[in-house]
Amino acid sequence: MNALWGHLGEWLLWPAWGWALYVAWSRARIHTMKALTVIDGDTFEMLSRNGKRYRIRLKDCDCPEIGQPMGEEIRAVVHGLIHGKWVQVTLFGRDRYHRHIGSVRLPDNRNLCSVLLKEGLAYPLPGRIGWSSLGARLSRKGVWGVWFRKAPWQASTRRKGLWGWVARRRAASKRRKSRR
Repeated sequence: MNALWGHLGEWLLWPAWGWALYVAWSRARIHTMKALTVIDGDTFEMLSRNGKRYRIRLKDCDCPEIGQPMGEEIRAVVHGLIHGKWVQVTLFGRDRYHRHIGSVRLPDNRNLCSVLLKEGLAYPLPGRIGWSSLGARLSRKGVWGVWFRKAPWQASTRRKGLWGWVARRRAASKRRKSRR
């Protein structure tokens, strides 16, 4: 009976897996785009062949922001890699800031996110295994060698909870006193 149920279970699950893979791949759209502006290491403005502008955010990695350590250097490296070049972009959807989430393939057929992770110029997103960044972590290259580093998602300047509320109230009262 177990052997029969095992085969029956496999037979029943295959259509579900196939449907899930079909839906995931059907939502991904592949475009050829030209990089216009590099905003920071993982966000850029692109121009499609039909003249439409897209703001793209890399899907699998997170680079330091401009005000954080190494933010400007990483932006310059990404600028050198993609600015003014035609690249393949696979779009997967949008994020909460209405940017398109995408994966960028360079003209030499390398994935931009993998290049950044291997060179130590980006962090893998939380919850994802960054095997590409393992060598950079062990050799302390790029963001992994910075003495005082916080991942971009941890470096929020706004404190949350009760103590954040207290800090904001104190800052507001100091501003009011300085105006008098």
